Amino acid sequence: MSDYLSRYQDRFQRIYPDYLPYNDEHIGDVYRAVHYSFAAGGKRLRPALVYALADSLGIALSSVDALAVAIECIHTYSLIHDDLPDMDNDDFRRGKPACHKQFNPATAILAGDALNTLAFDILASNTSLSADKRLQQIRQLAQAAGIDGMVGGQDTDMTCENAKRPIELATLTTLHQRKTAKLIEACLLMTYTAGEHVDNDKTTQLSQAALSLGLLYQIQDDILDVTQSSDILGKPAASDLDNAKTTYVSLLGLADAQQAAQRTASDMQQALSDFFTPHCDYQETSLATIVQQIISRQH
Repeated sequence: MSDYLSRYQDRFQRIYPDYLPYNDEHIGDVYRAVHYSFAAGGKRLRPALVYALADSLGIALSSVDALAVAIECIHTYSLIHDDLPDMDNDDFRRGKPACHKQFNPATAILAGDALNTLAFDILASNTSLSADKRLQQIRQLAQAAGIDGMVGGQDTDMTCENAKRPIELATLTTLHQRKTAKLIEACLLMTYTAGEHVDNDKTTQLSQAALSLGLLYQIQDDILDVTQSSDILGKPAASDLDNAKTTYVSLLGLADAQQAAQRTASDMQQALSDFFTPHCDYQETSLATIVQQIISRQH
């Protein structure tokens, strides 16, 4: 199971430095903060999803390298900003000091801004795809990362937290569909866009699967936050509880949250099976292997 993930992680680690800005003595702190945050690593699950779907559909990995880096730029910028004192106020990320602790809040904000804009520059410059496909991918990523996606989800999250009262399950689900699931949806839809043939019905099935996968990822995060140690998580354990944040565990309890994760995983697997039929058996694809890795993760 881990062979595919390791191969995709290795590929990403090999190619991503070519896409990051070179050192400039006039912007040294921001440059170092960008590279520090990117080099902090993490599981690289979003690039792995890009590569796994490309492999499963016969799309050359070289044509989606830029896509993988662009999405990780957006993800990394969001983590930098989420950790800031006026956001989630976390001092550690991936087992290391958060960007604003290693540098300072102003530099962290600028590093996040730099990665946000770099993502779209990378997509626009990817000459391995046609201009039409690049434009479509740029729009897909902008929608996933913007006010109707990740940014909107974070805003709802902060609004609910500042209100200091529990929120309903439907609101929590919408929040995380925007904050987490939309970017995972972009991973798969943008990769599918890179292929030669795009079918609207298949796009809908893939979108449903991706949103379920993103929601599952968040439910798992909430579960792991109360079941794993800080050393395993690479960030403070029970931070959501300490900050009185509403989570699937706080709303449903641990057992029911685990059942919700199982139901969401089942919905996702069915949608992916529908997407690959009759092209191939989903369970035989590299994407299935990566998805199973996500389902069984412990941090």
